[in-house]
Amino acid sequence: MKFPPLLFGLLALAGCRTAPPPLLPPRPAPTAAPLPVATVVPPALPSPDARLQQQRQMIEALMSQNDALVAKLAAATPPPPPTAASISVVTPPPPTAGHEPPRAVMAENPPPAAPVPPLPPAAPPVFLAPNADGVIDLTVVAPADDEPVNPFAVRHRSGESTREVTLKLNGILGGPTPAALVNGRVLQVGEAVDSFTLERCEADAAIFRRGTHWLRLPINAQPIRLLCPL
Repeated sequence: MKFPPLLFGLLALAGCRTAPPPLLPPRPAPTAAPLPVATVVPPALPSPDARLQQQRQMIEALMSQNDALVAKLAAATPPPPPTAASISVVTPPPPTAGHEPPRAVMAENPPPAAPVPPLPPAAPPVFLAPNADGVIDLTVVAPADDEPVNPFAVRHRSGESTREVTLKLNGILGGPTPAALVNGRVLQVGEAVDSFTLERCEADAAIFRRGTHWLRLPINAQPIRLLCPL
């Protein structure tokens, strides 16, 4: 059996296998160039002393500006006009004919004032005491105030009528408010009995006053007779 040459050629071509073309490796993807990284350096913080100095400088600058503004305002503001109450007009009296107005004379060294003499001390009162008979006579004429008292002088009785008062001092009561037991009655300082006022209490006596007479009555078992003018 004979094959036509065309078929034979086709078979020959079908039987021949050609090798596949080699595979090319994939191209690498283009990579972007890395961006430069900027290094940020933080600013240096000021020290506490530097901050205090800055604050002080700012305060001084503000104070100087304030003083300048106050000075400008004071210079621009006019002073207030004087009021009628603050103006006092002194009108001197008109000089009379032939007389000069008085002039004020200032003494450089005025004379010292005369010292005031001290008051003489008051004379102590003279106390009358009962005699040996237990009698105090108040009817005798007393000396004048400017005459010295002489206890040994002989005194005479006035012509006036008299009355007799009897006082018996039984004891003295001490304490914050002293008192005397007179005629069986408690008598405090300042109280009176038969016109005789109790002035002071002593340890063994009582001081009485009647007018200008001062009497010292001791504690005695016998009553003391007082002759008083009417």
